[in-house]
Amino acid sequence: MLAVENVDRDAFVRLGGATGADLNFEVTRDGAGPLLVACARGDLEFVNLMLSNMTLDIDKTDRNGVNSFFMAAYHGHIKVMRRLMEKGVAMFEKNANGSNVLHIAVKRGNMEVLKELIRIQYPLNEPKVNGITAVGIAAMKGSLEILQMLHENGADINQTSPAGIGPLYLAIKAQQRECVRYLVDEGADLYYSDPIRVDYSPVFVAVKMAQMSSIELMCDAGAKLDGFLDSQGYSPFMFAVKFGLHEVVNYLSLRGCDLNQADPANKTVMMYYLLHTDEILASKPTSVLRLLDMARKLVSRGADINHTSTTSQFG
Repeated sequence: MLAVENVDRDAFVRLGGATGADLNFEVTRDGAGPLLVACARGDLEFVNLMLSNMTLDIDKTDRNGVNSFFMAAYHGHIKVMRRLMEKGVAMFEKNANGSNVLHIAVKRGNMEVLKELIRIQYPLNEPKVNGITAVGIAAMKGSLEILQMLHENGADINQTSPAGIGPLYLAIKAQQRECVRYLVDEGADLYYSDPIRVDYSPVFVAVKMAQMSSIELMCDAGAKLDGFLDSQGYSPFMFAVKFGLHEVVNYLSLRGCDLNQADPANKTVMMYYLLHTDEILASKPTSVLRLLDMARKLVSRGADINHTSTTSQFG
């Protein structure tokens, strides 16, 4: 190992490192062997010497599940990556956190490694163990250039985890406006109709967070929000009403939402603001005067103060 640490090629060869000496031992606290150390340094000459040793386990990992290809990619050593590929290294392995080399390259913003992985047609939609893909990582980090590169080369912007966590959801949660804009413009799904994912629909995430910029982008894209219902039967507008998200209510009332719609219990918008103010106040403390002011605005925009649901106890 001293020959590797000292970059002493002559000593390495003399000790049999390039022929039959055992190179599959651990030399670091993380369990990395000599090959991983050389790959981390990007020392192609030393890597080639090791690869000529027939006893070398090219796919041996450290305790974090990292192999030689992963290590070379992590440190951005393209030539070492290519040499390892020529020798048939396992390229698709994941580390102990469930990430492959693509996930790590996106996370680290390593464009050269990304370009190399795209060149060799590395799978772009393989998820981490938590269901998040490389596109989701880019969206969450606000890496617009990487997001575009992945999408333009075939990555799926609508792939989600089983629960519904996808790129647009992550961009909204992380308040990455430009990534939200790109995904919406490229046709990312705003709403999931299946019962498992529906509450993680990007439109409901934006409303719950009162993410006005994201809501605006969705409306500008022509989204008909009244047609979306969460697992409890609330539209985005009625959800905002129920939980006292006044800025959202005010904005959506100006973007064509039906101001006379009712919630699953058949309470209309005006019932909330005039008869059930206690529910709004319990959800989000504010003043009664503000609620009355919002009620006046809604009436001026078309809300019918006399409108009742046909099944309402107030009808």
